[in-house]
Amino acid sequence: MHGGSDPEFRWLERGEGEPVVLLHGLMGIPRAVVGGNSLGGHVALELALSCPDRVSGLILAGSSGLFERGFSRGVPRRPTAEYVRAKLEEVVYNRALVTPGWVESVRQVANTGSCALRLVRFAKAAKRHSIAERLPALRLPTLLVWGMNDVVTPPEVAHRFNALIAESQLWLLARCGHVPMLERPEPFNRVVADWLEATRLARERPAHLAGAGR
Repeated sequence: MHGGSDPEFRWLERGEGEPVVLLHGLMGIPRAVVGGNSLGGHVALELALSCPDRVSGLILAGSSGLFERGFSRGVPRRPTAEYVRAKLEEVVYNRALVTPGWVESVRQVANTGSCALRLVRFAKAAKRHSIAERLPALRLPTLLVWGMNDVVTPPEVAHRFNALIAESQLWLLARCGHVPMLERPEPFNRVVADWLEATRLARERPAHLAGAGR
């Protein structure tokens, strides 16, 4: 049971068991920088496209939405430790990060209820739902942080995002796979912190003025 805070953010983490995320309602956050990895990046993009007045900036790492090498074929209903290890080793560049503890924690989640089936459905839906034609409409600062050794959403996907999103900046991290925030946390955090500072004024523009003059 613990909490945390810094000059701009406060949060509480309490209890144990199944995670439950509680979000602000009234008196909450009007606009925010939204980030996501993989399918989470896809969700962040959808939020920015559908509610641009609520998103001041995007941070995407290995995001789906354009292309991702799917894991939806041949997924067993109850994945074994060997299967989970093989999939995790595809996600990272440094396979030493795939510890028995990580494998077991993922295996337990994947074997909970119909989790494996839901994962397959999510992966298939993400592949079907490309948002390429909608990306040029984005007019907000966007940071792309990609692993140079990402085999799920390869670096050429990052370059395509960079070309389609007008105000995007791309950073490629060496010796890094699909989860840069886990595999290379120090350079990832440094790039994000520098970008947040450099784009602060741009992100403070009113939403209706974003992209003005372009």
